[in-house]
Amino acid sequence: MTNRGVLLRLLMDELGVAPELAAFSDRLRFQKGIYLLQRLGLRTEFSYNWYLRGPYSPSLTEAAFEEVVKPIAQGDRTHQGYSLSAKTKRRVSLLKAMMGKCTTLEMSEEKWLELLASMAFYKHEMYFPPKSRRDDPDWLYDQFPPAKKRTFTREMAQEAATLLRQNDLW
Repeated sequence: MTNRGVLLRLLMDELGVAPELAAFSDRLRFQKGIYLLQRLGLRTEFSYNWYLRGPYSPSLTEAAFEEVVKPIAQGDRTHQGYSLSAKTKRRVSLLKAMMGKCTTLEMSEEKWLELLASMAFYKHEMYFPPKSRRDDPDWLYDQFPPAKKRTFTREMAQEAATLLRQNDLW
């Protein structure tokens, strides 16, 4: 397992993601979790683009399968004995606290992560004309594709924006 593979495996463990990535919910949790950790300052080289369920990194998926899933299937346990740095643990703790807010909205953690990551991506990375109102959560919600609007309400998007703002991600 590569150094990056060890890091990804440790992050999977912290995010409650099965390292085999067999379930869609695990892949979604992993993608959105890593995206938000990057927004919180975790330095990785993974770039994201917009996909059906929000920000998605093909290079993260490839790295996860090549550097975590395959080695584990071959019996590699290199990650054992390693731990995350204190700074990374703080970032993960902050993300987990944000994830915990989904219970008040009666939403799964995966859906909540999808919404948080989508709002952050639209705010910071989606191209809009210079005079757009990207600081306004209602305006950003109005820019969402129809499928996103069928999944999430305006009130949910406002909740996500509030939480992102409280955690310096807005």
